[in-house]
Amino acid sequence: MRNFLLVFLVSILSGCAKTYLPVNNVVTVNSTFPGASGLDVYAGKRANGEDVPAYRGDQLVEVRSFVKRFDKGAKRKKTVEFTGAKCELTGTGFKAAFTTPSKVRLPIYGNESSELAIRCISEGRDPVLVTRRAYNKTKTDRLNHSASAGLLGVVAMGTINAMSNDKKHVFLYPPIWVTFNE
Repeated sequence: MRNFLLVFLVSILSGCAKTYLPVNNVVTVNSTFPGASGLDVYAGKRANGEDVPAYRGDQLVEVRSFVKRFDKGAKRKKTVEFTGAKCELTGTGFKAAFTTPSKVRLPIYGNESSELAIRCISEGRDPVLVTRRAYNKTKTDRLNHSASAGLLGVVAMGTINAMSNDKKHVFLYPPIWVTFNE
């Protein structure tokens, strides 16, 4: 009986999990600065002695396209993922063109990571422009872990975060969802 309940519970909960379309396309940004080395778009400027951000690695970011449709049965708008939106992503010193869904390999420069602008078009729909900034993963993780200690833990971690040096923290981009209206 216990096994039956366990299987039943797992099957119920797995039905709640949101599934997304598979991503088969991986794109790497191209530098718009001369002298770039791989993903480090500032390499040429750094070699010339210019004061530019330090390269801290790279990240694969998912870009997905959705459309909001009116569901007559539910009498509300429903968001549905679709493929084939043509997108261009730009940041300081780099750009990439791709079709959704895709993963885009981006350079990371810590707290000096570029803001991203993503413009997508899809036939029969108005173009969409979204922007994304890299978030401070170090501070986010600290606050999430401190929440289990209650209000005192959150206050203490907020104080620690305020005194910490952002230049030593990990910054990442969130997944990018582009939503069209229908």
